[in-house]
Amino acid sequence: MINSENLLIFAQSLKGKHYYFRIMNLREITIGRSANCDIYLDQNCQYASNLHGTIYYDGFQLMYRDSSRNGMMVNNLRVHQRVVPVNRGDCRYFSA
Repeated sequence: MINSENLLIFAQSLKGKHYYFRIMNLREITIGRSANCDIYLDQNCQYASNLHGTIYYDGFQLMYRDSSRNGMMVNNLRVHQRVVPVNRGDCRYFSA
């Protein structure tokens, strides 16, 4: 059975920095230019928002909620101001 205690997110920036997050207790992971975000995007990412989006577990699968002004690309499709599932092998580009 899938539950929030055995889900792990791996992210790698274009500069080679690696992030690992274990989703526990339905905690959300924030992504953006704000230093308060879990995944901090460099201030030079001019098209990224301070809170670009959030990854969370909805009880069945990981989801991404875009809250940015400019959106992002998921597998070459633009996502803007909506929620989409996070699938294994997805390519996600922030500040798209």
